[in-house]
Amino acid sequence: MDQATQSFLSLIGGIALLLYGMRIAGEGLQQVAGTRLRRVLGTMTGNRLKGAGLGAGVTVLMQSSSATAVLLLGLVGAGLLSLRQTLGVLLGADLGTTVTVQLISFNIVDWAPLMIAIGVALVIPFRSGAVRQIARAIFGFGLVFLGIGLLIDGSATWAENELFQEFITAIAGAPIILLVVGIAFTAIVQSSAATIGIVIALAANNLLDMNAALPVIYGANVGTAGTALLAAAGANIDARRVAAAHTLFKLIAVAIFVPLTGPFADLLGWLGGSTARQVANAHTIFNAGLMLVMLPFVSRVAWLLLKLMPAPAVRADDDGARYLDPVTLSSPPLALGQAHPRGAAPGGPGAVDAPRRPPGPGQQRRAPGRGDSPS
Repeated sequence: MDQATQSFLSLIGGIALLLYGMRIAGEGLQQVAGTRLRRVLGTMTGNRLKGAGLGAGVTVLMQSSSATAVLLLGLVGAGLLSLRQTLGVLLGADLGTTVTVQLISFNIVDWAPLMIAIGVALVIPFRSGAVRQIARAIFGFGLVFLGIGLLIDGSATWAENELFQEFITAIAGAPIILLVVGIAFTAIVQSSAATIGIVIALAANNLLDMNAALPVIYGANVGTAGTALLAAAGANIDARRVAAAHTLFKLIAVAIFVPLTGPFADLLGWLGGSTARQVANAHTIFNAGLMLVMLPFVSRVAWLLLKLMPAPAVRADDDGARYLDPVTLSSPPLALGQAHPRGAAPGGPGAVDAPRRPPGPGQQRRAPGRGDSPS
């Protein structure tokens, strides 16, 4: 096998391990959290700052801001959250996804085999329970770091290829193309962290400087909204508003940062660190800046979306299920919660009274006594 083919296979294998590892890690952490994710999201989002912090924490567990956005689509569609509450959680979710990128940027590839070994050693004896799920998460992160190692090794060979260097130099002068590439690739793989992980690998071999990496980072952040848009396509109006808000936030951030790409790159250079570290810092600053700028205006954004996307009229004879939403199928705990007779938290928005059982034979209704209110 020649060197070029081996390098190409390393790149493909690295991307596959990165994506699969993030999925395994996210599934393990979600199983540990269980139905508490739904309960916590439904009860702790009254304050916008608390909601943003909660969104960041949930995204760290789910390993995907897109997954958090899809979960929120179901919660809003079920009437468990209002649109205004959801917007703060969305902004925090965008910040939470930067934690994975920061971990990837650290040079801990050498620890990947140990993490995989620990994960396997704990998964085999424990057939169920929290220990097994935590072990799956450790195993998943080990695959992520192993994938990054393959990407770095594979791109090192391309760094020595003069034709590839000329191609990178040419495309680096076309930020719009890089922006579109970032959007398209992220929409396909449904993970901005995976896209930026690839950018980190290329930057580690000096194939991309910050002026070329930043447009890809912007595109990756816009592309991550594609998952929510697809999930909301067949959902109710409330879920579509959440998906529209997610996309709107990303577009506003890109509109702010694109004209400032040069000064932003200078700031990252001033902060120091390798190019790979600067890529991770850029992703964090982008989303932290978006949250700080937009968090005070979530109420106005919610009002605007309610005006631009009014709810359709409900037919008087529509007796179908109102709180079941196909979007929630991606989260079994939430879907089961909506299938409950009450469909939501008792007394909360979207709660539906369970039907009362009629008195059986020989049973009589108790007459209202003193202190009882007549029905």
